Amino acid sequence: MPVSAKKIIEFITDKSGSFSKLDLLKRFAEKDEGAAKRKKKQKKYSPQKDIKRIEETLFVLSSLGFIKSQTKGRYTQISPFHLEGIIKINTSGHAIVQSSDIDIVVKKDDVNNAHNNDFVTVEITDIRKGFLYGSIHEVNKRKRDTFTARVTKITKGQIYYELIDSPGKKIVCSVKNEEENELQVGDTLMVKVTDTVLSGYQNCSVHSVFSPEDESKDVEKIIALHALPEPHQEYKELINIEKFIPSHEM
Repeated sequence: MPVSAKKIIEFITDKSGSFSKLDLLKRFAEKDEGAAKRKKKQKKYSPQKDIKRIEETLFVLSSLGFIKSQTKGRYTQISPFHLEGIIKINTSGHAIVQSSDIDIVVKKDDVNNAHNNDFVTVEITDIRKGFLYGSIHEVNKRKRDTFTARVTKITKGQIYYELIDSPGKKIVCSVKNEEENELQVGDTLMVKVTDTVLSGYQNCSVHSVFSPEDESKDVEKIIALHALPEPHQEYKELINIEKFIPSHEM
């Protein structure tokens, strides 16, 4: 089976010191021959496809400034396979990280705790048909941390919510406490996400509970949705300004 760019990237990441194309070829040739021996019908290892894939992958990584060519055909990794940019998540939960003029594809399972429009660091993990693939390594700056959510599941110690004003139907959860004992599946509320993980899901805290028909929360939802700033400290007249604006003008 031809070697993948993903395996090449993993080899370089784990490798200490310099390496060559021959090092890569030997590594994958050994694995390929070992797999062939375990099969009844052995296939002779053919390096042509692997050589092409290795050269293509090294060219891309070198172009992005991750590795540097040295003398005698050797290479050195000079920086982690990381790029920074804005993440754009679609309705299916998959995403694109836009880093300068480069787009990195991020599958739903690799988005981790990032949300739409966050400024993130993405780790390059694969190259397929000319496209870079990656996994979110870190959220550097959140566009927003407060979301409208709906309770989807309640267990003995935890409550799970679906973020309904964020693409991707992301699920978050919180520890169940006395203040949340009255919550029921289907309730709508505002939650504030954190950078911690609880039972494999991003942790959050309940900000406020309201009925979907409660128009008094419209301004709060708009502020959260568009990550608008809090009322300006120097202008007291702007505090609670929503109380003085007719609902039909909001």
